[in-house]
Amino acid sequence: VGRAHRFSMRVLSWIVQFGGRLSINHGLNVIDSPDLCLQTGRKATVKEDLMTQEKPILVLGSTGKTGRRVVERLTARGIPTRAGARSGEPPFDWDDRDTWAPALQGVGSVYVQHYLDALPGAADILGSFAELAVAKGVPRLVHLSGRGEAEAELAEQAVRDTGAQVTTLRSTWFSQNFSESYFLDGLQAGELALPAGNTPEPFVDA
Repeated sequence: VGRAHRFSMRVLSWIVQFGGRLSINHGLNVIDSPDLCLQTGRKATVKEDLMTQEKPILVLGSTGKTGRRVVERLTARGIPTRAGARSGEPPFDWDDRDTWAPALQGVGSVYVQHYLDALPGAADILGSFAELAVAKGVPRLVHLSGRGEAEAELAEQAVRDTGAQVTTLRSTWFSQNFSESYFLDGLQAGELALPAGNTPEPFVDA
Protein backbone atom coordinates (compact mmCIF):
# COMPACT_ATOMS: atom_id res chain seq x y z
CA VAL A 1 0.00 0.00 0.00
CA GLY A 2 2.55 2.61 1.09
CA ARG A 3 5.54 3.16 -1.19
CA ALA A 4 9.09 3.86 0.00
CA HIS A 5 9.15 7.12 -2.00
CA ARG A 6 6.11 9.10 -1.01
CA PHE A 7 3.91 10.98 -3.45
CA SER A 8 4.77 14.34 -1.85
CA MET A 9 8.49 13.66 -2.23
CA ARG A 10 8.00 13.05 -5.95
CA VAL A 11 6.00 16.26 -6.24
CA LEU A 12 8.89 18.06 -4.57
CA SER A 13 11.34 16.88 -7.21
CA TRP A 14 9.11 17.89 -10.10
CA ILE A 15 8.53 21.35 -8.67
CA VAL A 16 12.13 22.08 -7.72
CA GLN A 17 14.30 20.00 -10.04
CA PHE A 18 12.16 19.99 -13.21
CA GLY A 19 12.83 16.24 -13.42
CA GLY A 20 10.37 15.83 -16.29
CA ARG A 21 9.54 12.40 -17.63
CA LEU A 22 6.65 10.11 -18.45
CA SER A 23 6.23 7.27 -16.00
CA ILE A 24 3.45 4.89 -15.01
CA ASN A 25 4.22 3.28 -11.69
CA HIS A 26 2.21 2.10 -8.68
CA GLY A 27 -0.95 4.06 -9.52
CA LEU A 28 0.73 7.35 -10.42
CA ASN A 29 1.00 8.59 -14.01
CA VAL A 30 3.32 11.52 -14.74
CA ILE A 31 2.82 13.40 -17.99
CA ASP A 32 4.84 16.41 -19.07
CA SER A 33 3.45 18.92 -21.52
CA PRO A 34 5.26 18.74 -24.89
CA ASP A 35 6.36 22.37 -24.73
CA LEU A 36 8.36 22.19 -21.50
CA CYS A 37 11.41 24.41 -21.76
CA LEU A 38 13.68 21.63 -20.52
CA GLN A 39 14.17 18.33 -22.32
CA THR A 40 12.17 15.45 -20.92
CA GLY A 41 14.22 13.49 -18.44
CA ARG A 42 16.89 16.15 -17.83
CA LYS A 43 17.39 17.41 -14.32
CA ALA A 44 17.82 21.10 -13.69
CA THR A 45 21.27 22.61 -13.59
CA VAL A 46 22.46 24.14 -10.32
CA LYS A 47 21.74 27.60 -11.73
CA GLU A 48 18.19 26.64 -12.72
CA ASP A 49 17.59 25.02 -9.36
CA LEU A 50 18.76 28.12 -7.49
CA MET A 51 16.68 30.41 -9.69
CA THR A 52 13.60 28.36 -8.91
CA GLN A 53 14.29 28.46 -5.17
CA GLU A 54 14.77 32.24 -5.10
CA LYS A 55 11.02 32.70 -5.40
CA PRO A 56 8.47 31.01 -3.16
CA ILE A 57 6.47 28.05 -4.41
CA LEU A 58 2.72 28.50 -4.16
CA VAL A 59 1.13 25.30 -2.84
CA LEU A 60 -2.62 25.26 -3.40
CA GLY A 61 -4.60 23.19 -0.95
CA SER A 62 -1.77 23.69 1.53
CA THR A 63 -3.84 22.43 4.45
CA GLY A 64 -5.07 19.32 2.62
CA LYS A 65 -3.85 15.75 2.29
CA THR A 66 -1.09 16.26 -0.28
CA GLY A 67 -0.57 20.02 -0.09
CA ARG A 68 0.21 19.91 3.62
CA ARG A 69 2.88 17.28 3.08
CA VAL A 70 4.40 19.14 0.12
CA VAL A 71 4.69 22.29 2.26
CA GLU A 72 6.31 20.31 5.09
CA ARG A 73 8.94 18.80 2.80
CA LEU A 74 9.70 22.04 0.98
CA THR A 75 10.10 23.83 4.31
CA ALA A 76 12.38 21.08 5.60
CA ARG A 77 14.66 21.75 2.62
CA GLY A 78 14.70 25.47 3.34
CA ILE A 79 12.71 26.29 0.20
CA PRO A 80 10.32 29.25 0.61
CA THR A 81 6.66 28.41 0.19
CA ARG A 82 3.39 30.28 0.12
CA ALA A 83 0.28 28.65 1.55
CA GLY A 84 -2.54 28.59 -0.98
CA ALA A 85 -5.50 28.42 1.38
CA ARG A 86 -8.22 30.62 2.81
CA SER A 87 -6.07 30.94 5.94
CA GLY A 88 -2.95 31.84 3.91
CA GLU A 89 -1.31 35.24 3.62
CA PRO A 90 -2.49 36.44 1.20
CA PRO A 91 -5.55 34.17 1.28
CA PHE A 92 -6.44 31.95 -1.68
CA ASP A 93 -9.93 30.70 -2.43
CA TRP A 94 -10.93 28.82 -5.59
CA ASP A 95 -14.42 30.30 -5.25
CA ASP A 96 -13.13 33.89 -5.12
CA ARG A 97 -11.15 34.72 -8.24
CA ASP A 98 -10.11 38.07 -6.78
CA THR A 99 -7.75 36.14 -4.47
CA TRP A 100 -5.87 34.42 -7.28
CA ALA A 101 -3.65 37.26 -8.53
CA PRO A 102 -2.36 38.32 -5.07
CA ALA A 103 -1.48 34.69 -4.29
CA LEU A 104 0.48 34.39 -7.56
CA GLN A 105 2.38 37.64 -7.08
CA GLY A 106 6.12 36.98 -6.88
CA VAL A 107 6.06 33.16 -6.88
CA GLY A 108 8.18 30.97 -9.13
CA SER A 109 5.99 27.88 -9.55
CA VAL A 110 2.69 26.41 -8.36
CA TYR A 111 1.45 23.07 -7.09
CA VAL A 112 -2.10 23.04 -8.43
CA GLN A 113 -4.94 20.92 -7.14
CA HIS A 114 -8.69 21.50 -7.16
CA TYR A 115 -10.94 19.65 -4.77
CA LEU A 116 -13.72 19.25 -7.36
CA ASP A 117 -11.65 18.60 -10.48
CA ALA A 118 -13.79 15.60 -11.50
CA LEU A 119 -17.01 17.64 -11.60
CA PRO A 120 -18.42 19.82 -14.42
CA GLY A 121 -16.99 23.34 -14.41
CA ALA A 122 -13.53 22.40 -13.16
CA ALA A 123 -11.97 22.84 -16.61
CA ASP A 124 -13.05 26.48 -16.75
CA ILE A 125 -11.76 27.18 -13.25
CA LEU A 126 -8.39 25.47 -13.67
CA GLY A 127 -7.89 26.81 -17.18
CA SER A 128 -8.60 30.35 -16.00
CA PHE A 129 -6.17 30.00 -13.12
CA ALA A 130 -3.41 28.62 -15.37
CA GLU A 131 -4.00 31.40 -17.89
CA LEU A 132 -3.63 33.98 -15.13
CA ALA A 133 -0.49 32.28 -13.82
CA VAL A 134 1.14 32.40 -17.25
CA ALA A 135 0.13 36.06 -17.65
CA LYS A 136 1.70 36.81 -14.26
CA GLY A 137 4.99 35.24 -15.32
CA VAL A 138 4.47 31.96 -13.45
CA PRO A 139 4.33 29.33 -16.21
CA ARG A 140 5.70 26.36 -14.21
CA LEU A 141 2.82 24.27 -12.81
CA VAL A 142 2.63 20.82 -11.25
CA HIS A 143 -1.01 19.75 -11.58
CA LEU A 144 -2.54 16.99 -9.46
CA SER A 145 -5.32 15.38 -11.47
CA GLY A 146 -7.52 12.30 -11.25
CA ARG A 147 -6.93 9.04 -13.06
CA GLY A 148 -9.53 7.90 -15.58
CA GLU A 149 -11.92 10.78 -14.85
CA ALA A 150 -13.41 12.49 -17.91
CA GLU A 151 -13.90 15.93 -16.34
CA ALA A 152 -10.43 15.84 -14.81
CA GLU A 153 -8.95 15.15 -18.25
CA LEU A 154 -10.85 18.15 -19.66
CA ALA A 155 -9.31 20.24 -16.88
CA GLU A 156 -5.84 18.91 -17.76
CA GLN A 157 -6.32 19.98 -21.37
CA ALA A 158 -7.56 23.41 -20.32
CA VAL A 159 -4.37 23.91 -18.30
CA ARG A 160 -2.15 22.72 -21.17
CA ASP A 161 -3.94 24.98 -23.65
CA THR A 162 -2.68 28.04 -21.78
CA GLY A 163 0.89 27.25 -22.80
CA ALA A 164 1.94 26.61 -19.21
CA GLN A 165 4.97 24.41 -18.54
CA VAL A 166 2.94 21.77 -16.77
CA THR A 167 3.60 18.35 -15.31
CA THR A 168 0.33 16.49 -14.76
CA LEU A 169 0.14 13.92 -11.97
CA ARG A 170 -2.71 11.45 -12.45
CA SER A 171 -2.97 9.71 -9.13
CA THR A 172 -5.11 6.87 -7.89
CA TRP A 173 -6.49 6.70 -4.33
CA PHE A 174 -4.21 7.70 -1.45
CA SER A 175 -3.55 5.34 1.42
CA GLN A 176 -4.42 8.17 3.80
CA ASN A 177 -8.05 8.01 2.63
CA PHE A 178 -8.40 5.22 5.17
CA SER A 179 -7.14 7.36 8.06
CA GLU A 180 -7.86 10.98 7.17
CA SER A 181 -10.87 11.19 4.86
CA TYR A 182 -13.34 9.48 2.53
CA PHE A 183 -13.07 5.94 3.91
CA LEU A 184 -12.60 6.79 7.59
CA ASP A 185 -16.27 7.13 8.54
CA GLY A 186 -17.12 3.79 6.94
CA LEU A 187 -14.26 2.05 8.69
CA GLN A 188 -15.25 3.49 12.04
CA ALA A 189 -18.83 2.39 11.42
CA GLY A 190 -17.65 -1.15 10.71
CA GLU A 191 -18.46 -1.28 6.98
CA LEU A 192 -16.76 0.26 3.96
CA ALA A 193 -18.72 -0.12 0.72
CA LEU A 194 -17.17 0.89 -2.62
CA PRO A 195 -18.29 0.25 -6.22
CA ALA A 196 -14.98 -1.37 -7.02
CA GLY A 197 -16.07 -4.85 -8.13
CA ASN A 198 -13.18 -7.24 -8.56
CA THR A 199 -10.86 -4.72 -10.17
CA PRO A 200 -7.48 -4.45 -8.37
CA GLU A 201 -6.76 -0.84 -7.40
CA PRO A 202 -3.35 0.45 -6.25
CA PHE A 203 -2.94 2.97 -3.48
CA VAL A 204 -0.30 5.70 -3.22
CA ASP A 205 1.24 6.93 0.03
CA ALA A 206 0.77 10.68 0.25
